Amino acid sequence: MEDANWDPRRVKMLLEFWRNLHKHPYYSSRDTNKQRAILIYQGEQRQKWHRALAQGAWDIGILSDRLLLDAFDRAYRLEREKLDALRDVHIVSGTTQGTTSSTSTPRGRVDGASSRTAKAPARAAADPYPRDRKAGFPDGASGAVLSACAICLGRHRHRVYDCDASQTWNGAFATMARRDKKDFTLNDGRALCYDWQRSKRCTSTLHDSRHLCSGCSLPTHGAQTCPRAEPAPPANPVPGK
Repeated sequence: MEDANWDPRRVKMLLEFWRNLHKHPYYSSRDTNKQRAILIYQGEQRQKWHRALAQGAWDIGILSDRLLLDAFDRAYRLEREKLDALRDVHIVSGTTQGTTSSTSTPRGRVDGASSRTAKAPARAAADPYPRDRKAGFPDGASGAVLSACAICLGRHRHRVYDCDASQTWNGAFATMARRDKKDFTLNDGRALCYDWQRSKRCTSTLHDSRHLCSGCSLPTHGAQTCPRAEPAPPANPVPGK
């Protein structure tokens, strides 16, 4: 920078920028999304600052909490999208394998032998909208039911990440939310929190304005407990009914 005859004030700004990034709580956090937020912020702000130098750039050494929070939200949404995609692949592949195994038997084996040797489909690494478990069944038992889709609020098998239904599962209401590329918002543009729609809702206080139900837009609950959501099957159904 000295060889390029930089203004000493700008050199000081840039040094303060890196020093303050290293001191920021996001930098030393164990939350990988906060670490990604630091990378997003420094990359974008440094490029914008360099482009603005000719016109008189701002003091880049003063970090913007608002822009850091925006970078964190984007990192968080990207992570949730990856997990949603893994979940959808798992559901679709599980359905396909289940259909195949019920209609065909390997040559030279009886049904019992083939069922004993068949491998169960691999489980997804994580599930942003996990299945709720029926009472009395251990984890992984056949009593699992699907959670409500954050868009149509239905519990039927479908690619929830790509759901673009215009009405709720029963046709009683127009859907209130949408996914548009990297955004998860209400139809009026207000941003939503993915985790708020889960059975165990988000506990973060960093984005309270996003804690709205994707099914009805109220802040008192998420999609899983929305009155408009498809009711979950009874915990102990009576045989024959």
